[in-house]
Amino acid sequence: MSFRYKCGQPMPQNVIEMILYLGKVGVLTRQGWIQHIGSGSLDWRKEQLSNLERRGVLVRHSCKQIKDAWVLSKWSFELLRSEGFVAVAPVPPHLIDHDELVGTSLMILKRSGVCQRWITEKELKANLSKEYLIGRQQMGAKYPD
Repeated sequence: MSFRYKCGQPMPQNVIEMILYLGKVGVLTRQGWIQHIGSGSLDWRKEQLSNLERRGVLVRHSCKQIKDAWVLSKWSFELLRSEGFVAVAPVPPHLIDHDELVGTSLMILKRSGVCQRWITEKELKANLSKEYLIGRQQMGAKYPD
């Protein structure tokens, strides 16, 4: 997998990991970037996040009351899809904390070797999966976190 920025420059591994994460989870907060994905000093991690927004890899969450949450840009969304990866819709504001906690926890488990593959509820819903279906509710299918 050789992801590249719009300019053709290769993406660092942590940026690729972030794009794949966002494709599965649908949101990334500043704290999630700093604690789990960014590299280098705290100032450099903050600068990296700003650079990703300037390069059009990330866009701010559409909810104006949320200052420190990003989602995939349309370009990044299409990049994932063109490479055969899942790209889920952004997370609604009231689920950001929950979905990021689940996503970062699974990322930690993957890095530690406990699980190598994981699927989010949003991915299962996007694929209309019958596997792991718990039941149907007014809002649609329900899958485990």
